Amino acid sequence: MALRYGAPSDTNLYGFKICDVPRLLCASPDYLSRHGRPIHPDDLENHNGLFYQLQDIPFDLWTFKRGDEEYRVKMTGDRASNDGDLVRRWCVAGRGLAIKSCLDISDDLREKVGELMNAMIAGGFFPPDRLSGGKKDD
Repeated sequence: MALRYGAPSDTNLYGFKICDVPRLLCASPDYLSRHGRPIHPDDLENHNGLFYQLQDIPFDLWTFKRGDEEYRVKMTGDRASNDGDLVRRWCVAGRGLAIKSCLDISDDLREKVGELMNAMIAGGFFPPDRLSGGKKDD
């Protein structure tokens, strides 16, 4: 038995969903004190995005939902990696905003540690469970 994100890539394997794993827009308290806390997705244009990338395509098109409203933001940023933990460490170090799985950042979100915060909680906007990748020519 194994646990993983997403559907199995091997068609001989069987998988089923056991839970939703929410994603959060997160940042370090230091980053938010220097750049301000975004309340609405429109506020993100002045922020540095930290991107996970797969096959050289950064996931820089961020979608946020609040009720039936959906907002898409093409982010800009100075860092991208195919290592999700490296993106988390950049975020903890105050280098920018990232969208991360709650599972990936659970220790960082705990009050006793306080290394990361949910950056857009005040506006009630939340990223969906999946990220969208931008195209190389965007």
